[in-house]
Amino acid sequence: MMNNKILRAGIFGVTALASFALAPFATAQQADGPALWHLSDEDSDIYIFGTIHILPPELEWRNARIDAAFASADTVYFETPSDEAAQQAMQPLVMQLGLNHDGRTLSSMLDEETNIQFQRVAGSMGLPAANLEPFKPWVASLTVTVTYIRSLGHDPSSGVEQVLTAEAVSAGQSIGYFETPEQQLHFFADMPEDVQVEALSLGLGQIEDGTVAEMMTHMDESWASGDIAAMNSLMNDDMRDETPEFYEALIVNRNRNWVGQVEEILEGSGTAFIAVGAGHLAGDDSLIGMLRARGLEISGS
Repeated sequence: MMNNKILRAGIFGVTALASFALAPFATAQQADGPALWHLSDEDSDIYIFGTIHILPPELEWRNARIDAAFASADTVYFETPSDEAAQQAMQPLVMQLGLNHDGRTLSSMLDEETNIQFQRVAGSMGLPAANLEPFKPWVASLTVTVTYIRSLGHDPSSGVEQVLTAEAVSAGQSIGYFETPEQQLHFFADMPEDVQVEALSLGLGQIEDGTVAEMMTHMDESWASGDIAAMNSLMNDDMRDETPEFYEALIVNRNRNWVGQVEEILEGSGTAFIAVGAGHLAGDDSLIGMLRARGLEISGS
C-alpha cells in the first residue's frame, strides 16, 4: 500500500502541487512579500492571501503586513481542513474514489510508453510501481508528484496552511473552510479518465526533463516576493493550454463556488483572513477577478 502521509500531502497540495496554475493579474505589482488583497465595507474587513501548500522549511515569507492582517482576524478561512483528524478521515474516501473497483489496473489504463516512463520515474524515487496498480491515474499522479517535490526539500509541514492553522488554534481564532476534503477529492476523481492519464503523462515528462525542479525554485521565489506576473509565466500556461479541463475544474469552477462564500462573509461583521492557493487569486478567472466583476472594490498587494 502507498505511503499515506505522501498521499495526504498530495491531496492537500491540490493547487500548488497538482495544477501549478496561476492566472495573469495585470494590475498586481511586485511587493515586499507574498500577495495580499483587502476588501471592506462599513463593518467588515477581509484579507485574502495567496498560499503555497508545500514549501522549503528555510524559505522566509512572513512580514509585518501579513502578520498584522492575520492577527487582526476574528476568523481564518482555508480551502479545507488539513489537521491530522481530517487527514485520517480522508483515507476511506481515497479508497472509495481512488481505487479501480472494476478490477482494472493502472498499467492497463496507460499506453506502453507511459507505463515504462511511470515505472522508471516511480522507481527512481523508491516508489514500487506495483503498489499503485489498483489505483486510478489521479492517485498515481499526485503520489509521484508530491514524492518528487518532497525529494527537492519541500515539506508540507512548512506549507502556509499548516503554519497558519497552528497559529490560529493557538490564538483562539475561529476557523472556517470553503470546501470539505470529500469535495477536494472529487475534483480529481471526477476528471474523465483520459484527462487523468494526460495529466499523469505530462507530469512524468516534466519530472524527467527537470521542468518541475526548475519551476519549484522559481515559483517559491516569485511567490515570496509577490511577483504575480512571473508566477503566471512560470505556472499557468501549460495547464490551461494542455489540460484545459483540469484548469476549469481545479481553478475556475472552485473560484465560482467561493465567490458567494466571500460575499456572505462580507455581509457579516468583523475581520476575516482568507488563505487559499495562490493560483486562485489572479486574472479574470480568479477569485479576485470574479469578486471585482460583482462590483466589489479590492486593493491589491
